[in-house]
Amino acid sequence: MGSENPFTDYCAAVCARVRWPFARWGITRELTAHLEDHAAALEARGLSPQEARVRAVAAMGDPDEVGRALNRVHSPLWGLTFTALRLLSLCLLLLLLESNLPGGLPQALVSRFYTPIRTIEQELDLGAQLISRIPLDQWRQVDTLHVHYTNAYLVRHASSNARSPYWLYLEGNLWQGDPFHQVSTLSYVSSHEPPSPVSFSDNLGHTYDFSGAWYVGHLDPRASEVYLDYDLFGRHYRLTIPLDWGDVS
Repeated sequence: MGSENPFTDYCAAVCARVRWPFARWGITRELTAHLEDHAAALEARGLSPQEARVRAVAAMGDPDEVGRALNRVHSPLWGLTFTALRLLSLCLLLLLLESNLPGGLPQALVSRFYTPIRTIEQELDLGAQLISRIPLDQWRQVDTLHVHYTNAYLVRHASSNARSPYWLYLEGNLWQGDPFHQVSTLSYVSSHEPPSPVSFSDNLGHTYDFSGAWYVGHLDPRASEVYLDYDLFGRHYRLTIPLDWGDVS
């Protein structure tokens, strides 16, 4: 017998296909958040709450298909492997902290689990002209990955061709929900590695193909907003970045 909440029924149908039980709570939480956001947007367009919920569920796709895709990501084999690695990492860390090691080593260990996105200073040192710093202070989450976007930097690069010389760089921090889920180093250099779950567009309808995970180039100076869309295995969020062009005409 189904519940009165279509979100609950949908999440239950998805999780029924996920064999690793410890992943189901996080999947339910993420799916529910996306469904609630979509339903709220539909209500703002004039739909009733119940109709908005039904349409939000329909837009998520077939629950069996979504569940099978998530099951491949959260397989029991991977789950058991990560659990064993976490326990091993915890044992090693406790042994290191019990040892008489140099005081700087624990902090070095912590830094491996908390990886900051590279700042704009390197680009400015290479000759980029800073147009504006745009404060963001925006948080986003996908599964256990947390991203804190702190600032955006609009800069001008010297250009020898007809393409726009204006670029937008993002700055912030990212980490996993627990300290033993290590995050790979993300930087302006490595973010070109495909496939990227991030895409960029603007309020004029342009999409930008030449982009990395944390920056985008050749912006149209007529645009007033840039949108970062993160989409991985059907889990999506959007970051809206207002552009401050300063004195650029």
